[in-house]
Amino acid sequence: APDHLEILIQNPEATELTGFSIYVAIKDDDSGTTEGAFRKLDGLIVPAGGEARIHFDNGVLPGHFRANPNSIHAISQAVNTFSIAVRADGFAPVMVEIAKDKGGAERAD
Repeated sequence: APDHLEILIQNPEATELTGFSIYVAIKDDDSGTTEGAFRKLDGLIVPAGGEARIHFDNGVLPGHFRANPNSIHAISQAVNTFSIAVRADGFAPVMVEIAKDKGGAERAD
């Protein structure tokens, strides 16, 4: 599968979660360059007591959202640090930081 950002959202609540938005800041750890993007995640529903995965790629299935082909994540081979805030209507944002390993030639495990 092409490289993409995937986030798992879990819902321990007794009702489904809707009205999602996300803010993603990416830092190229070699150059120090940063960028950020906000987007609404229209159509994303996390069922009560369930989970959903969101993907930033070019997929067309539910839970897939367009990736920016010009982002640091797509063009930099350096280690990238992602600072992510996900919010559902009526709830405070949940924040997480993710490190993407340095890119390069892929090797079979």
